[in-house]
Amino acid sequence: MPQVAHQLIPRTLVDSDRRMQLSALRVLGILLEVCKPRINSWKEPILDAVGRCWVGLIDEERKGIKPSGFSGKTTCARYSCLLK
Repeated sequence: MPQVAHQLIPRTLVDSDRRMQLSALRVLGILLEVCKPRINSWKEPILDAVGRCWVGLIDEERKGIKPSGFSGKTTCARYSCLLK
């Protein structure tokens, strides 16, 4: 789980790899569905990573950087809802 969540967090001074983030979000979605009974202890780190990813995407849009087909904001919102 930490390896997947780590890929979602934007790093300063490093260009984000949107394809890697999208892949990490897809893996995270599968993990959330399959491992739901064991996710409770990971809810906070997952939500933190997904939230940071979403904020990073919003910041890039405000700077005028187009996400090039990356539907990360919608995916982030969907997976954060799965953590309820």
